[in-house]
Amino acid sequence: MTRFFYRWGGSLSAVLSRVRTRYDGDLDQFALHLVVVLTELASVNAAAEAKAKGAERVVVRRRGLNSQSLADISRIPRETVRRKLAAMASRSLVVREADGLWYPGPASDTDQFFYTLSPLFWDGVKPERL
Repeated sequence: MTRFFYRWGGSLSAVLSRVRTRYDGDLDQFALHLVVVLTELASVNAAAEAKAKGAERVVVRRRGLNSQSLADISRIPRETVRRKLAAMASRSLVVREADGLWYPGPASDTDQFFYTLSPLFWDGVKPERL
């Protein structure tokens, strides 16, 4: 078991290093972006489940988040969340729409976002070759 955690820990440190680079060394921005992206995916998943259950008409209801909700979820102070969202918006990672809520921005490539994390799911748990 210790070998597994050693390998997984190595994968975790490599992933965190890549994430830090993408977010200019700010892991709080990554945490906020993760919450925004997961909220968007929840909307997509809900629509896919409704369609799989035979719904004739499926409407994807996007769920944005306000700064206070992001602060509550991430446990990052609200003013800090607001500053970090502004920095992320300047890089198009998030957008604030007319409803005042935050959504993934055009630079939020969901596939790339989760590909960066993939070593935590696959590489760290691959069985060793004999």
